[in-house]
Amino acid sequence: MKVSTLFILVLVSNSLFGQYFIRTKKNFGVFSNYNFGEINGIKAPSLQLGVCRHFGSYLIPEVGLTFRSNNDLWSFSGINAALQVRKRALKLNSRKKGGKCKMELVDVFVAPEFFVIQTKNTRPTFPNHSFALRYGLALHHFESGGSRRNKAWNTKLEVYHRNYFNENQPIKHEFGIALRVIHFRTYDFLN
Repeated sequence: MKVSTLFILVLVSNSLFGQYFIRTKKNFGVFSNYNFGEINGIKAPSLQLGVCRHFGSYLIPEVGLTFRSNNDLWSFSGINAALQVRKRALKLNSRKKGGKCKMELVDVFVAPEFFVIQTKNTRPTFPNHSFALRYGLALHHFESGGSRRNKAWNTKLEVYHRNYFNENQPIKHEFGIALRVIHFRTYDFLN
């Protein structure tokens, strides 16, 4: 009698209180890039802010706004779009702590980019455009387990180099760092 009662209580408690969250394909992210470039030997940093979305493990399309600094004055410089393709390269610092596996992952990525550039005192127009290729490394943290916090958020730090392919573009190449935060919708697998 006691064994069957205990068995029923264990089954009921697992179904009532167990939680294991799984990601869905629905996600939304924001990114910020800070670029170190030079125009005619003068440092001209730029900032990109935008939104992105994660498709599978390999594709991240993004759309954003670009701002350039002229003598510490930031001004709108154009609109950009990119399609980032990434591949897992390394697993760093794998460890087990508190029943969970934790590690840092390094991805290699390539992103063709398209810029619509604003000229002085005009709106962005299609003839003022530029193509670029961004490539680099992305570092992000992975933690096993089924908690909502582990599954819902993904933060990536990226270091990259960008080459421009337009002769009219005053910047030919630049280095940059990026922070990308993506939120995934999750659901409780056990309910």
